[in-house]
Amino acid sequence: MNPERRPRSTLRMLVAAGALLCLSPGHAATDTRQPIRVTGSYPQVNFNTGVLSLRDVVLRQGESTLIRAGETAAQGVSDSYENSTWDLKGEVHIEFEGAVLDADTATVVFADSRLKSIVVRGPPARFSHQLKNADHRNLGRAGTIRYDAVARKVYFADGTWYSDGRNEASIDSAVYDLNDGSLGNDASADGKGRLELTIQPSKRVPPPRTPERSSAQ
Repeated sequence: MNPERRPRSTLRMLVAAGALLCLSPGHAATDTRQPIRVTGSYPQVNFNTGVLSLRDVVLRQGESTLIRAGETAAQGVSDSYENSTWDLKGEVHIEFEGAVLDADTATVVFADSRLKSIVVRGPPARFSHQLKNADHRNLGRAGTIRYDAVARKVYFADGTWYSDGRNEASIDSAVYDLNDGSLGNDASADGKGRLELTIQPSKRVPPPRTPERSSAQ
């Protein structure tokens, strides 16, 4: 069907979906939850099954969360949209809390109108994060990258590469802490967490040493 001739009822459903995403019932004025705003093309909505599919989809929540992909199929959108799962594919790009994820596919979960978790897959999926007051971004790559919003940690698995802008590390699996930018071994993952680390020398040239008076004579 020509998308320009799509029945008006379908377009009305999409408009209704956007309205429900922005206005969940029972939200108080002081509630810190942000509305989820969705745009896309070729909409297909089934409120009986709670499924919404879109192409060229863009999700925004507040000023810090952006999700973009070629296609999405969302589940759990039949009621208040507070709890929903979004399966995305095709040049997936996600921004949250100063971090960026780029991948082939992703699964994003919202719970209680808040971003709960993200799982992205490559090969490889790419990650970057900039701490506050930092002048560089920490970089990472892995076959699978998972974000846990409660713990504020990012989990890397399946061939992990990481760089803090100067030093580089290769490890089976790792955990990155968004609070302080630290990287550690994922003790819950299979494998021994073997590490290969490349430490680059500082590019700063040390000042010339002033000779002692006794040796200068």
